[in-house]
Amino acid sequence: MKCFHRRGAALLFLALASIPAFAADMPVQLDARRIAERRVHTELTLQVEPGPLTLVYPKWIPGEHAPSGPLETMIGLSIRAGGQPLAWQRDPIDNFAITVTVPPGGIELDIAIDSGLPVDGGGFSAGPTSTSALAVISWNQYVLLPKGSDANTIGTSTTLVIPPGWHLAGALEATPVGNVEGGDRYRLEPASLARLIDSPVQIGRYMRAVALEGAPPAPALKHQISIGADSNAALEAPADFAKLYSQLVAEAGRLFGSRMGGTTRGCSHSQTT
Repeated sequence: MKCFHRRGAALLFLALASIPAFAADMPVQLDARRIAERRVHTELTLQVEPGPLTLVYPKWIPGEHAPSGPLETMIGLSIRAGGQPLAWQRDPIDNFAITVTVPPGGIELDIAIDSGLPVDGGGFSAGPTSTSALAVISWNQYVLLPKGSDANTIGTSTTLVIPPGWHLAGALEATPVGNVEGGDRYRLEPASLARLIDSPVQIGRYMRAVALEGAPPAPALKHQISIGADSNAALEAPADFAKLYSQLVAEAGRLFGSRMGGTTRGCSHSQTT
C-alpha cells in the first residue's frame, strides 16, 4: 500500500514493522545528491541470458491501481554488457518496453537511468513529490525489469546516496555505510523488487520521528511516524499528535485482527510548495 496526498510544506510517513530479509539478485544504486534540482541517477545490474531481451518500465503501480508509471521522467538510458554499450530500441507499440540483444557470453547487463522529477501535474507518484528541502523516492520510477518476470521473485540489494545534512526515513531498514563526495550513503535491507517499489523512502533536510504506542494483536511491534518539512517550524505538531495516531494502530488491530504477518506498509502525506 502506498499513498500520497499533496498540499503545502510537510511530509508524513507511517512505517510499521518489517518482514524477513530477501535474498538479493539485482543491485540497485540510486544517487539523489541532485534531488533538489529534481535530477536522479540510478544504476542497476541484471543477470540475463544471451539473445533478444525485452525490458519493461513499471506501469501498474501498487496503491495507485492504474497504469500510472511516470515513463516521461526517464530522460536518459544507457545499457552495457562487459563494459560495451548496447543498442536498444523502444517497442513501437508498448512505450513501456525496451528491446535489446544480449551478446554471446554476456550474463550481466549494467543499466544507467537518468530521471527528471515532475514539477507539476500528475497524481500519486507521477506528481511533484520534492522541494529544495525534501523529497519522496518512489522506486517504480528508477528500475527496469525483464518482461514477464515477477517482481515478487526478484531480490534487490539497494544503496541510496542523499545530500549531506539530509535525513532518511522509510519502511525498509536503512543503515549508514559512509560518506561519498557531496553525499551520505545508506544501504537498505534486502527486499523483493515488489516490496521495494511498495516502500517509498522519504528524505529531507528537516525531519523528526514520532513514536506511536503498540496495540494488540502484536503490541511489541514498532510503529512510528516520520515527518519531513521545508523548515523546522513546519515540524511542529499538536501535543496529542502521538496519542491520536496511536489510536490508528489500535483501530487497525481491532479491525483486521492481525498485523499482516509483520508486513511493512508505508503511507506518505506530502505537502509540497
